[in-house]
Amino acid sequence: MVSNDAGQIVEPKKYWDLKETVAEGTKTNFIGSEEDAVNTLDCLLSNSIRERMLSDVPLGAFLSGGIDSTTVVAMMQEQSGTPIKTFTIGSSEHGYNEAPFASDIATHLGTDHTELIVEPEQAQDVIPLLPQMYDEPFADSSQIPTYLVSKLARSDVTVALSGDGGDELFGGYNRHFWAPKLWNRMKYVPAPIRAGLSRVGLQISPSGWDKLIACAGPLCPHELKTGLGGERVHKFLTHLGSTSPKHFYQRLVSVQNDPSPYLLAPNGTGLENITRFDTSDFSFQTAMMYLDMATYLPND
Repeated sequence: MVSNDAGQIVEPKKYWDLKETVAEGTKTNFIGSEEDAVNTLDCLLSNSIRERMLSDVPLGAFLSGGIDSTTVVAMMQEQSGTPIKTFTIGSSEHGYNEAPFASDIATHLGTDHTELIVEPEQAQDVIPLLPQMYDEPFADSSQIPTYLVSKLARSDVTVALSGDGGDELFGGYNRHFWAPKLWNRMKYVPAPIRAGLSRVGLQISPSGWDKLIACAGPLCPHELKTGLGGERVHKFLTHLGSTSPKHFYQRLVSVQNDPSPYLLAPNGTGLENITRFDTSDFSFQTAMMYLDMATYLPND
């Protein structure tokens, strides 16, 4: 309960709830053909973007060349009588530069495109500014390019749309597909046995697993013969000891398997931010997408 300027008691009320929305969406299956679904989604996205293009200040968009931002920009351009202003930053480091893809999309859509190639020194210059920009420390390296592309866009526009949230909404992360399949196999093996196998397997280094994979030859799955096989085996073994779907999810999205040394609460497990959300009515896949949208998306 709070008071407004007139001294009246005002009770805050949530006008939208993510869990209720997810529950309603999973409870009611779409009725229609695949073509009907595509047309309905196209209409929903177009209407959503049209509403967000209502602005009394200059408007643009971040364009990475990926599916999400490309979809947003394409729909913006379709509804605009003038070229949409789009912004991309690229890297001079080979293998990290997505600017050519964004440039091709911008040319195809006919946007008013601005591109900035960032040198390593420019990225390093941002690091001392980070404590002034963010409320709390977080480890996602995208905070630097996000600042740089925002600074670039601010020279021309005041508001920019982006493709953030597409992976959470449409199941775009790899874990959304393979984690439920893996858990459905793991869960039939008692957790203590899985934990024991995990401890034994982790005694072998990733490079050691690489040698074993090489010796296995044709008996080894193709996806482990990519040069990162040992790392993948280690990651799998780390997840093998998970005691529940939420525990499995927590390990999938955590950099540290045991976050307790970094927590102020002496008995903290790192699961507190996840366990406070009730996902008992959702499938494992839906629960992961919901938790991504409720925690990772706003907090990172």
